[in-house]
Amino acid sequence: MEINEIKEIWEKVEKEILNSIPESSHIWITMLEPVGFENDIFTLLSGQGMGIHMINQKYFNEVSNAFKKVLNREISFDIIFDEKLSKKMTEKIKKGRSELKAIDEKQKIVSNLSKLQSNSNLNLRFKFDNFVVGECNEFAYNLAKTVAEKPSEKYNPLFLYGGSGLGKTHLMQAIGQYILLKNPNNLKVKYTKTEDFINDFKKRFSKEGDDRKLMTQFRQKYFNVDVLLIDDIQLIENKKATIEEVFTLFDALYNKNKQIVITADRLPRELESLPDRLKTRFEMGVTVELLPPDIDTRINILKNLAKNDGINMSPDLLEYIAQTFSENVRELEGAYNKITAYSNMSKEPLSLNMAERLFASRYKKKKITIDDILKTVSEVYEVSKSDVLGTSRIAKVAMARKIIIYLARELTNESYLSIGEYFGGKTHSTIMYSYDKVKDEIKYNSKLAETVREIKQALKF
Repeated sequence: MEINEIKEIWEKVEKEILNSIPESSHIWITMLEPVGFENDIFTLLSGQGMGIHMINQKYFNEVSNAFKKVLNREISFDIIFDEKLSKKMTEKIKKGRSELKAIDEKQKIVSNLSKLQSNSNLNLRFKFDNFVVGECNEFAYNLAKTVAEKPSEKYNPLFLYGGSGLGKTHLMQAIGQYILLKNPNNLKVKYTKTEDFINDFKKRFSKEGDDRKLMTQFRQKYFNVDVLLIDDIQLIENKKATIEEVFTLFDALYNKNKQIVITADRLPRELESLPDRLKTRFEMGVTVELLPPDIDTRINILKNLAKNDGINMSPDLLEYIAQTFSENVRELEGAYNKITAYSNMSKEPLSLNMAERLFASRYKKKKITIDDILKTVSEVYEVSKSDVLGTSRIAKVAMARKIIIYLARELTNESYLSIGEYFGGKTHSTIMYSYDKVKDEIKYNSKLAETVREIKQALKF
């Protein structure tokens, strides 16, 4: 089973467990890392020897029942002590303590990081410090940092949009965490997934209890904040009652000069079932798209993950993983987790050969060549192969040539040198210039960005 699927299962199981055990014991569960699920045995890593003992002795039934509820069958689980994870946790705790000491004593609203998380529903992994900035997300990162530093003063609301796994949630939660660490006593921050917001809203129609009381509780939870972070707003589409409540909430907070940050998978105007009055409100501040990470950003993400774990990865291994997993950050991290977990358990050193074995099925699905790219791009731009490979300077031929170079670098394992040879011996600097030119233009030319995305999709199927 792919690591992404394993992590998704664990997220659901973890939520069930946390609902069934005392909050004081949550730390034993939240520090577990899922690494495998084979033969009905779910494997987790822990850096806490005491935590493993506590779970096995005190919460074994709760964990087993949570797996049964999520998977609809009984399975076994195994928790393995991991020294690297233990060291990593110790470093995180030390870092967390130093961050807390830096906060003015008069402003403290939390005594530890777990309280910060529970009060605002934030995941402490998502910080500006560990967000890898590249050409694909630099503008969004700068806007998010500005909002965090001066909430409600500029860019309100901030609307982040883009495909799954591109960093929208990371940036949104980084905003919340930054604000709390800088202004913990003065500002109330609330992060919510739209799905949770919808479920909370539905509870007010419950047949049990006083509807007015339930509505008061609901509004105290979401209306009485200084910074509201709403993730995946597209999920309110076709839910008329919820749409009206979001409209009321938005106006209430905006009119009180409270900061609002929203994420979605597309632009506000593309959320078809939303009324125009809500779409235009979403667009009153600034909207910014997060694009799929380019090859350089993907390599830097892998380097950052490896650095945090104290792991050395060779350049050829980094490039192979970055080329093979090009869609989003989430699948890239999943690939990294899979290969490092395999190396740790098998005691085999990380290598390109290992990666090729582990990801062979993925890579064989569609191995794209420069010939494939040339054929597809030539058809889109209606130019001939000979013109593209020749010296023609006609505008659409030149553009097609640049896009082929860009995609060859993004979607294949070809180096700048080998791409240059493919184009009749063009120099390394010429190829790099063409690649950078397209990479830069995609950021502000939405039509070109869409064309490149469509070509990528066509190449992968």
